[in-house]
Order: sequence, then C-alpha cells, then structure tokens
Amino acid sequence: MAHISVPAVLEPAYDGEMDVQVIEIAEPDTPVPTNHIRTTQNWRVHVEWKMRGALAAFLVDEFRLRAFLESIGPGAELALPIAGPLVVSTMAGALSFPGGIATRTYAADINVPAGTVPAGVYKLVTTLQLHDDAPPGAPYPIAGMVEGPFLNFFNPGP
Repeated sequence: MAHISVPAVLEPAYDGEMDVQVIEIAEPDTPVPTNHIRTTQNWRVHVEWKMRGALAAFLVDEFRLRAFLESIGPGAELALPIAGPLVVSTMAGALSFPGGIATRTYAADINVPAGTVPAGVYKLVTTLQLHDDAPPGAPYPIAGMVEGPFLNFFNPGP
C-alpha cells in the first residue's frame, strides 16, 4: 500500500492509502494477476484506495486515475486510459466508520484492450489525484502514486 499525500493542515481530517494490481484477462471473466502479459490479451490495472477522516464522509469532488507505462530501453511511453483519466466521484466509495473514523473505500479498473501496448518491458506508475468536480476541475494537492510493477508484454506468435 502506498500513502496518499495530503497537505499537513488536512491531516488527520483527510488521508488515505492505495494499492495496485495488474490483471490479465485470459478468458472472459477470468482475471489472472500477472506481470507477463500477452499483447493479444485484454488486461487491466485494478486500483483500490481508501480515504479516512472527517472530510471522507461529506467531501463532494472527484478522483482522477491514470496509469503510465515507461518503456525500459527503446519503446513506447503510454498514458492509460488513452482517452484520458478515469474519473471517480468521492461519494462513490463505500462509507464506514471503523473505530469511529469516517472511511470511504474505493475500487476502479483501468481496462486496456489487447494490442494497445507493443511488446517490451515497461515500468508502471499509477496516479490518483483529487480534483474539484466543478469546471474547470482544478487539481487539489491530494495525490497518491504507486510505482511498479515492471511488466513484460510479449507477442505469443501466430
């Protein structure tokens, strides 16, 4: 789990943590955690995070989630999803009160179609940042990043 950093003035009113898992979809509805992915398979980055503190109960904004692939050696550099960040409302998380502390738990998937990533070795960096949900959607200084794992995309042949 990685810590989601928040300005010191907000702690302990709002803080959190996040975790990332890479999953290859070998068959429909059969996710397989892996770091070796066939270029012919769909795959996803599964992200789970939780936010705690007084603000977690009522903050109405949005998280923006992205995954970045940096090639090791020559190759592509990618930001996923290709269409732009995945947006998740702060109110979408399941609300609970463990130990009397407001906690929202979230999960989201960045789905990547087969053929999006060329064969090669990449380092994954997954980012999550809180943004104002009103236009223009300005970012807040509340963000989390998970570095890794390394991923090997390979062409399984004909």
